[in-house]
Amino acid sequence: MHPRRRREHAFDRGTGRHRRAELARHDTQRPRRLWESWEAAYALWDEAYGAAIAGLVRSDGSTLSDSTLSAIDALANADTPAEVTEIWDSLTDAQRDALRLTYPGFIGNLEGVPYLDRMLANRAAYERVIDAGPYGEPLDTQFENLGIEINRFQGQLLMFNPFEQPQATAAVMYGVTIQDENGDPVDPLKGVTNVNVLVGGMFSGLGDLEAWGQSARDLNFFADGYNDGTRSATIAWYGYDSPNLLTEHTMGSATEGAATLSATLRGLDNEVSSSVTTSVIGHSYGSTTAFLAVGGSPDNLGVDNLIAVGSAGVPDGYHQTWTGDDPMDYSGTQVYASRAPGDLVARYGEHSSFGHGTNPEELPGAISFESDGGSVPKVGGGTEDGLGTPGHAAHDGGNSIWGWWEEGNGYLARDSESFRNIAYIVANGQAWN
Repeated sequence: MHPRRRREHAFDRGTGRHRRAELARHDTQRPRRLWESWEAAYALWDEAYGAAIAGLVRSDGSTLSDSTLSAIDALANADTPAEVTEIWDSLTDAQRDALRLTYPGFIGNLEGVPYLDRMLANRAAYERVIDAGPYGEPLDTQFENLGIEINRFQGQLLMFNPFEQPQATAAVMYGVTIQDENGDPVDPLKGVTNVNVLVGGMFSGLGDLEAWGQSARDLNFFADGYNDGTRSATIAWYGYDSPNLLTEHTMGSATEGAATLSATLRGLDNEVSSSVTTSVIGHSYGSTTAFLAVGGSPDNLGVDNLIAVGSAGVPDGYHQTWTGDDPMDYSGTQVYASRAPGDLVARYGEHSSFGHGTNPEELPGAISFESDGGSVPKVGGGTEDGLGTPGHAAHDGGNSIWGWWEEGNGYLARDSESFRNIAYIVANGQAWN
């Protein structure tokens, strides 16, 4: 019998209190077969992936030393981010530079490689993609939008798979830098106390990066403004084929996305110290994906807060592919959730689903917060009126049948009550209301 693993830490933030010891009361003993089923489901895929990567590297005509090629074999076949880190640390500076420059797409997406090296590699990969274009729509516009985010708004590419089918995938991290004022490389996570991951739902993709990038930057601003001891970094994560109207009712996209998201979160947990708070925020079907990743894993992936807004429903009880007959397990993680009173789309998604018909607000220990408009904290003190979210939108439009023109009042819009609650949770470990 193995208890669900989690990071053990306790800390206070301003008036808010976040204690892992208090969450431990929700822990359950999970059968050994959970881990065994997890391993069985992904072991063959991992082996095939490692062999394929190593084979491609060895056959593309590049000239690398035998020791560097051996390092590629080891990195491609490593089972955990910690193993990748150990192998990476054992390489010489020359070997690391050769790998980063020769195979930036491989190094940039490898969990366990330090974020500085991954961001440098992905920037090189992006520039090569742009130089080789154009590619036609929608890729050209998506890559142009991505360039704006990483050049004008200093977003750092944490993940970049430009030609993945059926849609390109990427993750952009805001609030971090990879060099100091002298141009020397620095650890992007130095001094960061909170890392947040935004997960979009139906129809989300790189074409939406302008709005989601703005939400990431706004979340950093408000969270840091709500607590002087907080320094936030936020990831806009587009790591899966988001569902459409035909596939939203099923768990197919969530299953695919949760596998990738769990890898991202394992890599993040390996990268940060145990004192860093990790919050995952899912909108609509993004909450389905995020809750499957965390609740269906044999550990909590280092996630402290799991936040759902406008949820289309989270996994029911158990998910055969991930947990066998064992239930979803959110122990070691605090669940928060909110649905606007007029959000009929979220409720339709829940009740029409095959496998994600659970309202996250009804999970044991879940904390609900408001999104219908009301008092919210101002940065610097005092309060102001927060906007209510009348429907299902993450940002603008689509809030109600009569309000397609509405702007700035979606769940993740900067002045909405929902968004300010999320920022307060990140800063202080509790909702504002």
